[in-house]
Amino acid sequence: MLGFNLLGEGLRRVIREAGVNTAALVSKRMVLAIAAIGLCTWYIVNQVAPGTSYAALASRFDGRQALEHAHTIAALQQDAPGFGSEGAHRAAAYIAQQFAAYGAQPAAGGQEYLQPVVRHVVQRLSTPELAASRGNGWLNLTHGLDFGEQVYHHGGSGVANGPLVLVGFTRENLSYRDYRGLDLRGEVVLVLGENMPSGFDNEALIRGAQAILVVTDGVAPHTDSTDVQWDTMEKPTFPILHVRPEAADRLLAGGGQRLAGLRDLIAVRRDGSAAQGWFAMPLEVHVRARVELGAAREMTGYNVLAILPGNDTALDRQALLLSSHYDLPEPDPDHLFLAASDGPAGVAVMLETVRLWQAAGFKPRRAVLFAAWAGGYCAISGILLHPHDRELGQDSATIQWAEAPQPFRGDDTLANLNPQRLGQVGEIVNLALITASRQYHY
Repeated sequence: MLGFNLLGEGLRRVIREAGVNTAALVSKRMVLAIAAIGLCTWYIVNQVAPGTSYAALASRFDGRQALEHAHTIAALQQDAPGFGSEGAHRAAAYIAQQFAAYGAQPAAGGQEYLQPVVRHVVQRLSTPELAASRGNGWLNLTHGLDFGEQVYHHGGSGVANGPLVLVGFTRENLSYRDYRGLDLRGEVVLVLGENMPSGFDNEALIRGAQAILVVTDGVAPHTDSTDVQWDTMEKPTFPILHVRPEAADRLLAGGGQRLAGLRDLIAVRRDGSAAQGWFAMPLEVHVRARVELGAAREMTGYNVLAILPGNDTALDRQALLLSSHYDLPEPDPDHLFLAASDGPAGVAVMLETVRLWQAAGFKPRRAVLFAAWAGGYCAISGILLHPHDRELGQDSATIQWAEAPQPFRGDDTLANLNPQRLGQVGEIVNLALITASRQYHY
């Protein structure tokens, strides 16, 4: 209050000593002039400033058209999904055609949009099974949602039917001598992913385990490798299943245990600095598991790469990357496939973004690379062949669009999406991408 009073008194003295005509200051013409200046300032700030024009462009993202792309990409694969399948090839061709139609240039080398990705994929002969005893019956977990088979090391085909036992570790690194005394004959082993030392799966097999259940968030089935000689499905094989924590709790409930309690027990043992390095504890649950896989086949999928060049030569060694996988997971032999909205919808956002920019005449200052990866459900997706370091320089910024996969069956693919939701996501992605593509420093 004192400051305002002093400011007012100071202005009064300045006006009086300078002989300013205060009547002129409050005349109609002066008021109109000040109002006009204020209105022009408001218009420039709110309607012409870069941030506002970027937002206006992003708001024109068409969620309905994007959703049509998403449905088309999914429908092209629905009768033959999976990496390297005919359905995936059709989807890749469609995406490339749309990039070309919207004016995005090919970026897979030469004048090609399609970049080959070779993988060795093991075929499922039946749907993998995992169940635990529960009273007089069995609790069956859902393949692809609750658990997924893995083919690293000795992971592969096998049948297990035995008691579940926790193996916990009190040290991070153990040699084969440290496992002396560990007898797992006829048992199914439960181990926490973050607690499992390297090479334990091999030691468990040597000591007679029928299967290993690894508790981890990453439960997508992985039956692929980049090389048939890679460290996969080493003989003899047995089931190695990744199990989601929530599903593991359901398995443990039959024996009165919970995952949190097992984690606490391991922490106590580690704090006690147990010399043995490991401990085994029966969990009072009987488990059965079955995985039946065929031989590995070499299959080829395709990344789809397109680029909108930047118009600022000072930024020609930089690029932004917007990417998503596009393919659907391989189906189980006797079930409808599990599908997710993240892949087709992510690519749909890219296609609508390119269409919108070209229609509006928007030119990015730095190049923007659009990448639709093959093998989104593989252990190693097509992103392994990421080309931007080679072709666009080492100082590239990356924007990755993705939505957590949610399983659907058959015709319900993309059922959780609607034009409004996809439009909102597209607008947010566009605003971030437009801003990053125009700013000198990002």
